[in-house]
Amino acid sequence: LAWADETPTHDIVRLGSVDVKSVRAAAWAMFSRILPRLKRDAAELAQGVRLLEAKWDDTKEFAFRTIRAEFSAQHFTPELLVGICDSVKPDVQALGCELITKFFEEDHGHEYLLKLSEHPTTELQRFATNYLERFAAGDIARLQKLRPYFVSVLSRVNKGRLAKSRVYTFLIEEARKSAAAGQLAAEILERVSATMAIGDRARAIESMVEIRHLYPEVT
Repeated sequence: LAWADETPTHDIVRLGSVDVKSVRAAAWAMFSRILPRLKRDAAELAQGVRLLEAKWDDTKEFAFRTIRAEFSAQHFTPELLVGICDSVKPDVQALGCELITKFFEEDHGHEYLLKLSEHPTTELQRFATNYLERFAAGDIARLQKLRPYFVSVLSRVNKGRLAKSRVYTFLIEEARKSAAAGQLAAEILERVSATMAIGDRARAIESMVEIRHLYPEVT
């Protein structure tokens, strides 16, 4: 398998999805052979994790097992971990969330929050709420950057109940801290209230009334 060292990572990944099992098995062996290369170079690893998207379950099982066992926090960048979460396959998304939780570093917390907040799926929007309090609370600039995320979560119809509840609670808690945060929360709630179900609209109106009592100057 020495020639695997000269084979591009993307070609090895491609072999993991061919219909002939013996070829797939060879791809697994080659992938194991190039692990040092993947650990040295984040760009190579970014290609290697595509094996998680393989067509065949046996290759996927090999990829999941190998990624969990062979790699640690030092090998993954936040961008790469969020990239795994970007998969359209729920099991790969779940692995990405698992790895972020396992390898989480405080220094990258804000970056994780911003990147996860940009994802359109209900599951990852809910996952992002785990980082709101730690990496956005009390920071109006960060709250402003998260405005599209808040609007997206609260605008979902009959979906994302847990994420909505967490965002409501977070926004009103932030609104109580300053008039600037209150203005931002009011603008978000006013924008989404017109499209909400009755129960959600009532909560939004209650929150806007509270903000107006706190800060009469807020529109």
